[in-house]
Amino acid sequence: MSLNYYEVLGVAERATQEEIRSSFRRQVMEHHPDRNPNAREQAESKVRVVIEAYRVLSDPEQRLAHDRRLEPQSTVGQDAFGERLRSRGNDPGARSRLVLHELLEGNGARAVEIYESLLSDYTYFDLLPYLSLKDYLDCKFLLAEEYERQGNPKVALEMYKEVYKEELELPRLCFFFDEVKIRLRDLYCRELVKGAAPDVALRYYAEALEEIELTKADRALVCKRMAECYYKQGDIPTARAALARAFQYQPKLRGAQKICENLGIPPQNA
Repeated sequence: MSLNYYEVLGVAERATQEEIRSSFRRQVMEHHPDRNPNAREQAESKVRVVIEAYRVLSDPEQRLAHDRRLEPQSTVGQDAFGERLRSRGNDPGARSRLVLHELLEGNGARAVEIYESLLSDYTYFDLLPYLSLKDYLDCKFLLAEEYERQGNPKVALEMYKEVYKEELELPRLCFFFDEVKIRLRDLYCRELVKGAAPDVALRYYAEALEEIELTKADRALVCKRMAECYYKQGDIPTARAALARAFQYQPKLRGAQKICENLGIPPQNA
């Protein structure tokens, strides 16, 4: 029987290239030999299979050939697990596991519907009591992806933050740490500030600096944008201070010419 590369990467057969790429990155991080020193050989073997799965599924022609090889395999009962969970009615544990099951099957909208029904039915509901920590992090990350896909970045942000904080407290897991930092940075510094008033944008920028570990280049960019917001508000002293911090992080900061001109500061003296 042919190896099912969708199962290797933990994605549905109708997964998008973005979903395949995201899952590939998570799998490599999770199974990297450096993170599994007591089972290095097994980890190396797993990573090789994951890389091969990604190589095949990221190429349209090879993916089609792979799908054809899978066709003879019976699909009868493939959702038996989901049906068993659904048969348990309103049981919160079964519904929690069903959320993760639907996400892994690529049914993001259905997963969100079940999750929101749980939030509605139970005060202060949390998935954690019903899932292992690994499954909980998987579920929250995938839910955040789905909310982001549905155009709800604020909910996505809060979920990514939960995963990020869990990873900080338990760094030995680190399933999504680097990926979540990227998602949080992009939400804080791109999605949530699009068309936002300066005071709203400043709040998100300040939270980004406080909540996540940013590179010096990213911190410089955030400070420059804060300077631009303060300038729009007419707060020139604070704008100058923010711009000075930006140049401290990155002396050769690009894209700062206009704000420097607006503030009357030569870039090299900022």
